[in-house]
Amino acid sequence: MAEPAEKLSADDLWPIAKKLPREEQLQLARLLLRGSDAVRSDEEAYAAQPPTAGEFSSDDEDALGWEAEGWEEFYAKG
Repeated sequence: MAEPAEKLSADDLWPIAKKLPREEQLQLARLLLRGSDAVRSDEEAYAAQPPTAGEFSSDDEDALGWEAEGWEEFYAKG
């Protein structure tokens, strides 16, 4: 009897995907997106794969605040 397949994560597959030629990467992306049709809503997607603790966090106290450094380049020139 065959051994059960090892479960792989996206992090496991990423080094392999980076080695693919551009067209193959695009084909893989299309196949992955087509396979995600089973998830019908954002709610289902987050239930299946909740965000990690660090996904929306920052070590900087107010890194995303408008008064933080670096936003000057995004102001409209007028």
